[in-house]
Amino acid sequence: MDLYNLAKKRRSVRSFEDKIIEPGKIGQLINVLQFLPSSRSIFPLEFIVVVEKELLKQLAESKDHGASFLKDAPAAVVIIADEEKSDAWVEDASIAATFLMFQAVDLDLGTCWIQIRERQRATKSSEEIVKEILNIPEKYRVEAIIALGYPNYKNLSPKPKSFNLNKIFHNQFKKTDD
Repeated sequence: MDLYNLAKKRRSVRSFEDKIIEPGKIGQLINVLQFLPSSRSIFPLEFIVVVEKELLKQLAESKDHGASFLKDAPAAVVIIADEEKSDAWVEDASIAATFLMFQAVDLDLGTCWIQIRERQRATKSSEEIVKEILNIPEKYRVEAIIALGYPNYKNLSPKPKSFNLNKIFHNQFKKTDD
């Protein structure tokens, strides 16, 4: 599927069928990550695939809002980075999440980005909680968790965003004669 149609089909999915994701599809999701761009080709990222129900339930409690649906997802990918390797780790992790989500759409899977960096659960950071649950070494930062599964509803086409196309195509910074 071309990028335009992937983008048209992609949406945040927070309700999943009670169905495991086939190992071959998990493999395809992971394989796309080897083609990621990375600032200065440093590749500070690592990924943790979670399919254990108990761990998914614990991760669903990692922040005050916006993660509870993870307890019903059949899988998730946690995106982590060694921030000492690259100052662009947040951007690299965001690109990785996007690649992962588009690959999932191409495999008829639904996804939802769960922001972890800079989020809280009561008096503890969500990042600390995720690190404890998954035994992630201190040197790593946690950007996000991508929930994965078969969508539990059929209307998967989001409405296009409303843009003023003149702002996209119009050169607002025209040269002027002084």
